[in-house]
Amino acid sequence: MKALMKTTKSAKPAEVDKKWHLVDADGLVVGRLATIVANILRGKHKPSFTPHVDCGDHVVIVNAGKVRFTGRKLEKKIYYKHTGYAGGIKEITAGKVLEGRFPERVLEKAIERMIPRGPLGRDQMRALHLYNGTVDEPQEQGGRIMADKKSLSDLGELTNPKPEAPAAPAVAEPPAAAAAEAPAETSRARSDGNGRRGRDDAVTDHGVSTQGPQIAAVLREQQLDKHGRAYATGRRKDAIARVWLKPGSGKIVINGREQEVYFARPTLRLVINQPFGVAGREGQYDVVATVIGGGLSGQAGAVKHGIAQALTRYEPALRTTVKQAGFLTRDPRAVERKKYGRAKARRSFQFSKR
Repeated sequence: MKALMKTTKSAKPAEVDKKWHLVDADGLVVGRLATIVANILRGKHKPSFTPHVDCGDHVVIVNAGKVRFTGRKLEKKIYYKHTGYAGGIKEITAGKVLEGRFPERVLEKAIERMIPRGPLGRDQMRALHLYNGTVDEPQEQGGRIMADKKSLSDLGELTNPKPEAPAAPAVAEPPAAAAAEAPAETSRARSDGNGRRGRDDAVTDHGVSTQGPQIAAVLREQQLDKHGRAYATGRRKDAIARVWLKPGSGKIVINGREQEVYFARPTLRLVINQPFGVAGREGQYDVVATVIGGGLSGQAGAVKHGIAQALTRYEPALRTTVKQAGFLTRDPRAVERKKYGRAKARRSFQFSKR
């Protein structure tokens, strides 16, 4: 009886063989492409697919912003988001997203909604690499190069691969050239503590992984008005501040008055100068600000928010430093309102027997 029993083999993370696939999304339908890519990310095209193990491959998609919809989905399909405030529902059509600043998010969201939610799904989504432009990827890097596939039937070869013909033997290279390339290959073969290879893995002869396309980071441009100043708007509670910043001696004027006069409390002056302290630019910029609404504490937070925004627009290289300090995000904290039947927001009245 025991001889008739069958066992199901589950893949282990250390045994997963991850490969790289390059897909050109120019002119492809969003939903149909997303189903194929989602199956590859999950590893469902492999006989060793295990639902609870990340056994999928890496997928690099170029021209991700040139996908298309069928029918009238460009006008009919709507993406929603909520700000967290009452009545803060926002909506945008798929056509506006494709015409906007991040058109690749249409395809990313379609694939993400086909991946299971949870830690495993997040690990699988990290194997997806989306780019708006094209990437010149040499054909000798291993894996499956799909940039020349222009139809969904051709892309189906990813999930149903055909046996490849054996490659012709390569011509032996001189010993000096082979020795020079060996350190470069081993230096790129890096992995993290979990045994999974990173995005810049080395190319191997067995197609285990290949080096992903390298895209240069785009540095934000300097934004100045005709007077050479950087402008930004800051908000905190009910206060709104308009800030103009330019190089100078560190003079700060709020509503036509010096900062020592407008913000008499040293704590408030310390708050508005925090962005300069984090960026190491104390006394190097003059600030002119107008602020309305709220109290002095809220106005100081609004001016600080505006100064941080204007500083990163004058010096885009400082954006990372200021953002890590949390100064580019509006402070959402607010005093909790008093509730009916209570002394304050949470505090109850003193108990009395009579």
